[in-house]
Amino acid sequence: MEEKKTNEEPKLEDIIAELKVMGSQLKEVFKTTVESEKTRRLREQVADGFDTLTDAFDKFIKDAKSGQLEKDIKKGLRDSIRTINEKLKQYSEARKEEEEK
Repeated sequence: MEEKKTNEEPKLEDIIAELKVMGSQLKEVFKTTVESEKTRRLREQVADGFDTLTDAFDKFIKDAKSGQLEKDIKKGLRDSIRTINEKLKQYSEARKEEEEK
């Protein structure tokens, strides 16, 4: 686009053309800004996810080596069996009460 002398009155077409250029540039700036922000957040989320996963693996390995994992599994198993036994006992007692009625 040719530059006009500053003392000439701009034509409406020139103003419209400049507005179109400005609109395109604003669109590109906005797109670049949004995309780079999304990319940055995504990179942070992925990195945080890997950090969390690494920490979990480290804890798992540490617990396995120390015997804590085995202790936790045994405790969880015992507690689960205990809960099942309590529920079975409650069920049996309820059935006996029903039969006595």
